Amino acid sequence: MWAQLVESGIFDGVIDIPESDWIFDYKELEDETPSRLKNIAFQDEILKRMKGVLFIFNSCKQLRLSRSIALTAATLLHRFYMLEDLKTYHYYEVSATSIFVACKAEECRRNLKDVVKICCRIATGKNESIDEDDKLYWRWKDIIVRLEQLMLQRLNFDVTPINPYKITLNALMIEAEPSVIISPNKQWESQARAIFQHCTYIFELFSRLPLCLLFSTQCICALTILLSAKKSGCTFPPNYIGDKLEVSVNDIISCHQIFIRMAMFTNVLEKHYRILHLLPPASSEELGKLYEGTEDSSLYKQE
Repeated sequence: MWAQLVESGIFDGVIDIPESDWIFDYKELEDETPSRLKNIAFQDEILKRMKGVLFIFNSCKQLRLSRSIALTAATLLHRFYMLEDLKTYHYYEVSATSIFVACKAEECRRNLKDVVKICCRIATGKNESIDEDDKLYWRWKDIIVRLEQLMLQRLNFDVTPINPYKITLNALMIEAEPSVIISPNKQWESQARAIFQHCTYIFELFSRLPLCLLFSTQCICALTILLSAKKSGCTFPPNYIGDKLEVSVNDIISCHQIFIRMAMFTNVLEKHYRILHLLPPASSEELGKLYEGTEDSSLYKQE
């Protein structure tokens, strides 16, 4: 898989790339990325990726963009760094470009000048706004325009990854917004919505690390739902998660364990960068029981 990506240079074709083509082995991520070839240590790469994603969410908040846009941008960043290295392309610059590309891909347009001004100000740590007469503005504009073309080419124009929110909402059988029609199953509606609200927070945590390069979106959604259900004190009917998301409990547990392994790298940083203390604690056994479900579930299937 990795050898094929390297040999392809800029891919031929522009459409219909299966998500599986963006799934790598942990060993490939650990040993064979372009950054490793430039003598950037694995831990250093993980931390820089994380800082790039934090930059994305901070910038999206300033730009009044949704978390969905931020998740798309984070995925683009992680994929980009499987093809290019962190020494040549700084993570702030790639993050800013990822936001701009994600806005176009999700049809949530923001003017280039607005993206430039916000991202430049955050990256440089300036308190005052950046105007179009500033040399920094033009430098950052040129960077984003140039990197946008490179990113589109290197990612083979595959810039609309599967949306985890949609998968999670479908799995929980709820709409994005509460319906004005009274639900026939109020217990399910209220508890499933509480689970989903916490899922949005966990998705942000997961996106800080390149979990999307190692597991399918369905697997990540399944783990997110189980962790959110544990925090909420909810349980599911028997086999509910497996039936809805078609993912095995072994894959979910592996996803959880690898995330924890990568998140441990953040313990060397200041507390506001660390991740593990923000994740609901759960053992493999607890995840297995939640996955199996129970007949006396706190949630029950809608007829």
